[in-house]
Order: sequence, then C-alpha cells, then structure tokens
Amino acid sequence: MNLVLGITCIAGGVLLGMAPGALLIIAGILFLVRYLKRGTLPPEPYLAESAALAPEPAPAIQIAAEALAAGGVVAFPTETVYGLGVAWDNAGARAALSALKGQPADKPFQMLLADAKQLAQFSPAADNPEVRRLACLWPGPLTLVLPAHGGGTVGVRVPDHPVIGALLATFGRPIAATSANRHGEPECPDAEAVRAQFAEADILILEGDAGAEQRASTVAKYEDGTLTILREGPIPEALLRTCLNRKG
Repeated sequence: MNLVLGITCIAGGVLLGMAPGALLIIAGILFLVRYLKRGTLPPEPYLAESAALAPEPAPAIQIAAEALAAGGVVAFPTETVYGLGVAWDNAGARAALSALKGQPADKPFQMLLADAKQLAQFSPAADNPEVRRLACLWPGPLTLVLPAHGGGTVGVRVPDHPVIGALLATFGRPIAATSANRHGEPECPDAEAVRAQFAEADILILEGDAGAEQRASTVAKYEDGTLTILREGPIPEALLRTCLNRKG
C-alpha cells in the first residue's frame, strides 16, 4: 500500500505543480520511506488483512481480548497516539469509558476494525466505489465517517499497528476507541503517560511504541458524494482527494 500511495502522490504532485503539488510529493516520499522500512506490500489494499495480525496471539493480547469481552477497558498503542477501547457492542462499557474520560455521554467513539472487509456489516457505503478508493488508505491513520446501517453515521478506522491489529484479530469484534487522555488533557504518547493520567482507574495497559508523529488520525466524512475534512491529521486532504478521483 505504501509503495502504491507513494508513487500516486508523487505523480499527482508533479502534475499539480507549485505549492499544492509540493504537499503531495512530500506525502509520497513519506509513504515510500514507510514502504522501504517495512519491505512488504499487501496484494490488495482494500481487501487485505493487516500484516500485523498474528496466527497465535501473545498471552498479553489474549488477556486483553478477554478483558474486552468482560466489559473492561484496554489501553493500547496505535500508529498515532495511545488509545482506550472497549467492546463496541457493549453499551454499558461505552458509557463507563465516557465517564472515565470525563467527556460528554453523547460524544461518539471511533469504531476500530481488524480489516476493511468488516465495513459492510456497519455501513451501507462499503460497496460505494468512492469509499473503496478512500479505504485504500487503510490500514492507516484515517477515520472515515460514513452512513451507518439504521441511520446516522459511524466513524470507522482500520489501524496500522501490530499491537492493536493483533488485539482486533484476537477479539474478533469491533472496538469502540478514543484517545487515551482525560477530557481536555493532553493525549498520552506512551504507557507511562496512561498510568499517570489514569492512576486510579482499572485499565489493562498493553505496552508498545505509538506513532512517531503523535498526531490523532485524519477524520474525513463522506456522504452523498461529498468529502468533508472534520479533523486534519497525518493524511493530508490533497491525498484523500487524489484517491477519491483515481480511476479504476
């Protein structure tokens, strides 16, 4: 994915020229650097499962999956910042997580999926060609806000980190996630910061390195043919629009 995106960004930047093109070229170089570091390329970005998914989970991952199933809160690293998560289908756990953070009860959570194939279970937009083009950026730091089955919208993301990837695969269900911080406080960059902010809370913390950029994911809403950036993040708007307009 990183190789394809890198080449696409650089080519698009050259065509655009000047300042708009420079942003795409820079993004393309970053994707190529990530590709060279990993040395792997999924066969099909939208359908491929995360490369992080392990066939047999480590004991810590299995324990964390059991904690989620029991209604507990788990902290985990992602490619952006540390996150907090509970089982998506457990309304009581979601309410407890809102209270733990001190955030409004009606503030929505992100839905984390193990891979993009699961999207059809939660959004009728899964088969939309434009949404499939945007989802080529998964796994990665992109949250897509899409129409939900039954009405309303849902913010969905497929993270690109071995720890949360393994947890999602082992748990087998979506995770309701939010950044690991008290409402209004700085986001936690590592496990120690989570322990400091939530010293009295009953949280299972998975160890790992979060993203180097320490930026929350880009949040983009796509509905009725319109793309709206709700929060800027690691993936620039120019790249999203390039993917959206790509043919084939």
